[in-house]
Amino acid sequence: MAGSYNYGLVALSILIAMLGSYATIDLAGRVKASHGGSRLSWRIGGATAMAIGTWAMHYTGMLAFRLPVPIRYDWPTALLSFLPSLLASAVALVVVIRPKMESRRAFVASFFIGGGIAALHYTAMASMRFQGMHRYSPALVTLSVLLAMLFALLSVWLTFLFRDEPRGWKLRKLASVALMGTAIWAMHYTGMASASFVESATAPDLSHAVMISSLGAAGLGAVALTVLAVALVTSTVDRLQKGKVLLDELFEQAPQAVALMSADYSVVRVNREFTQLFGYGPKEAIGRYLHEMIVPDDLQDEVQKFNDLLASGQRAETEAVRRRKDGSRLYVSIVHVPVSLPGGEVAVYA
Repeated sequence: MAGSYNYGLVALSILIAMLGSYATIDLAGRVKASHGGSRLSWRIGGATAMAIGTWAMHYTGMLAFRLPVPIRYDWPTALLSFLPSLLASAVALVVVIRPKMESRRAFVASFFIGGGIAALHYTAMASMRFQGMHRYSPALVTLSVLLAMLFALLSVWLTFLFRDEPRGWKLRKLASVALMGTAIWAMHYTGMASASFVESATAPDLSHAVMISSLGAAGLGAVALTVLAVALVTSTVDRLQKGKVLLDELFEQAPQAVALMSADYSVVRVNREFTQLFGYGPKEAIGRYLHEMIVPDDLQDEVQKFNDLLASGQRAETEAVRRRKDGSRLYVSIVHVPVSLPGGEVAVYA
């Protein structure tokens, strides 16, 4: 029997493969950056998201295939095919978060990961129910398994390489994602090409079989894309949150007194050293003009000079006398630095 493809679903399966590859690299970075219970949560969530993406890509590609006779799918076998996908994803995340990648470890991991992907594909093929049977070309089956292992080795090395990717490597990361994604769908469609379909007089066992329409196949693909998108958004939010916590801690632990001012020179935030040095806590300082709090009345004229320099985008440094909350004076070194932010100019006072 001659088969054909729904090219819309083929394109959807390739899109899932590409997004899944991107998620693999991104989630590996979050697993490595996490510790304790958080790392375990990222391992479980990351492996599940990656497994769903790989499994959905294969089934979307299979559902894109058409025969002259109706094709149904045995749902217990389809669910069983998810297990090797989950195992392969879990092994991948365990390997790539190690501090050092050894060639021997990478090859062993690629054997298990590639074997899991191949097991997923051929178990999924076994879930097909139609008035006929399929036969396999040993050469193409071998090629598809080798492609799966090659993809696994490639993904392990690239994920390890780009898990801590510097910002300047965006193009290299995207190129690696494209290469990994191509390897995934190439393995799948090579596996599909290894099967030939012939009619049979024996009726298939349809006791647990379901028919899935093109709309249902598109829905399956959409769900997989949604899961991967949610995983990526969660990863991004976690990365931003940890970055914010780090910046907040650096600001608070700065050994100099620092105050952030808005474009109108009112205080937005002060750190602990500022409170200890001048006596003003955050609740007392926020919203007030800095010069009204710490500049002595007889030195107010020099404030305008600083403001003029900041308005022109220049950095200003000097040494001057300032006033604490209790009225006592101290001699300090001052640095005003203008910083451009979406909300307007913010000056840093140290």
